Amino acid sequence: AEAAALESEQQKVVANAALKAFNKFDTNKDGNISSTELKAGLEKTFKMELSDKRVKQLMDAFDKSGDGSLTLNDFVAPEVMRNRLDALAREEKALS
Repeated sequence: AEAAALESEQQKVVANAALKAFNKFDTNKDGNISSTELKAGLEKTFKMELSDKRVKQLMDAFDKSGDGSLTLNDFVAPEVMRNRLDALAREEKALS
């Protein structure tokens, strides 16, 4: 029972962290993260410039509903997006 309580507490912490990150990116507070908000949030988080093409690739990868924006359910931790960015860069390099 103690392990289950600990796991439940850990899930709350992870969910809270995801919500905080989502709210940082959702600057107009409409409950969706647009491509513009995603780009600005990632550039600020990672202190790097991203091309519109790269942001679209990320949006396509994580926008489960296909509506062109990320909801809280679509949103993944910025670190996961960073890993995807790195993978895209490696794929592009391998193709060139």
